[in-house]
Amino acid sequence: MRPREGVPTRRIGCRGQRQSTQGGAVGRLLLGVALAVIVLLSLVASASASPLFVKQVATGDVPQLGAPVGLHQLDSGALRSLSAGASSAFPILPGSPSARGIGDIFYDGFEGSVGHWYLASDPPDTHTWGFWTYRPAVGAWSAYCAGDLIQPPGPYANDMFAEMWTNQIDLSGMTSAQLDYKLYCDTEINYDFLYVLVSADDFQTYGWVNYTGDSWEASGNTQGWVDDFIDLADVPGLGSVCGQSNVSIEFLFVSDESNVAEGAYVDEVRVSNPPKPVVVTMTALPQTVGYNMPVSIAGSLTNASGTPLPNRPVDLYTSFDDDYYFYHSTLSSATGSYATTVRIDRRTYFWLWFEGDSAYDRGSSVRLKVMARGKLTPPAFSRTVRRGVKITAWGTLLPRHSAAANKVAHTKAELYRYSNGKYRRVLTTFAKSCTNTTTATKYKVVVYFNKSGKWRVRAIHEDPDHARTVSSWRYFTVR
Repeated sequence: MRPREGVPTRRIGCRGQRQSTQGGAVGRLLLGVALAVIVLLSLVASASASPLFVKQVATGDVPQLGAPVGLHQLDSGALRSLSAGASSAFPILPGSPSARGIGDIFYDGFEGSVGHWYLASDPPDTHTWGFWTYRPAVGAWSAYCAGDLIQPPGPYANDMFAEMWTNQIDLSGMTSAQLDYKLYCDTEINYDFLYVLVSADDFQTYGWVNYTGDSWEASGNTQGWVDDFIDLADVPGLGSVCGQSNVSIEFLFVSDESNVAEGAYVDEVRVSNPPKPVVVTMTALPQTVGYNMPVSIAGSLTNASGTPLPNRPVDLYTSFDDDYYFYHSTLSSATGSYATTVRIDRRTYFWLWFEGDSAYDRGSSVRLKVMARGKLTPPAFSRTVRRGVKITAWGTLLPRHSAAANKVAHTKAELYRYSNGKYRRVLTTFAKSCTNTTTATKYKVVVYFNKSGKWRVRAIHEDPDHARTVSSWRYFTVR
């Protein structure tokens, strides 16, 4: 059925069954006295306690909730015991392939089948979770705490004990896993709560938390969607459930007897085995190299403790401005150590990148820069030069440069005259113009010699793309 535009729509989930504790007047009196004592102790403790409430309990124990609740919410039926056939009635289904990520074990964005979840309430057939299009975090659907009987935005009802749980998520063979979910909450603060329960034995024992955010305590208003997670290797009040084959996750919404608000929504629920961090290193590179000389690139891929990670390719990227990077090559290694050579003719940045896989997260090395020198010849003065005559000489530069770049003093000639036993610098002149041939840039210097004797000249080039480059000397005589 296609939802009408602008009107929230719902899907009906699968309602489980609860058992209600019933007894004689004496039994009810004893239970009421016990509850009163426990609630009183809970309120005294909560005055100084953290807003994170956790406890490992057995079926029939009374959870230390952060606010008074009705007796029917705390009897033995409040902790579920699935019937023999219930676990197979609605099997866990794989999430949408387009939404699942690397390392996902369980995923539901509430866009597909509702068979992921069991729904129940206490007493039975009262308000519990339902699936609606009113307020999704991602996609078109999310789960609303009272959506089985109430259309969002509610408000939800008083005296709710609404459950939505999975069953048999297989974490066997794993040492780490994480529950992530998105949450929207607007409840009576400190009285109506959203709890997340984790169990590996069908809730005979379990760990549980109530959400604590930066802007609200235990319950209240999240001011929009927030992201939350639980480390399943360290569940509060329970410890690790990693390695277990029948892990269950429950979202439990509890309200007291008065004052209601919009309620709680859950979306994008996933259990994943988060990829482990990696360390990508690249050996230090020389600061400068000659023109078109090979640069040896070496690096390694290890886990966080330094153990090499073999048989995982890394990509080498290069850049000329440390902004846009370009794929250069893929490096493979059976040992986790990588090596290659790259010839460069200008400033070049290098970067090793590991894309990540099902076991390890993506990562990159630091960016390292190498400055290449140019290939430069001195001005080609004749061996003998006439004094008093304006002389033009040409030199060459690689790689080719634009004439405009060389006109801003990137290429210059230094002239020295031999006097009193040594060569002394007499003149520095910059290139007057440049022309490009098919293989190189030709620069021109124009000089007027007014003294005879022995001379020598060299060229110097430096720009943002090249390290300081000095040509060889050219010797000549002025007569």
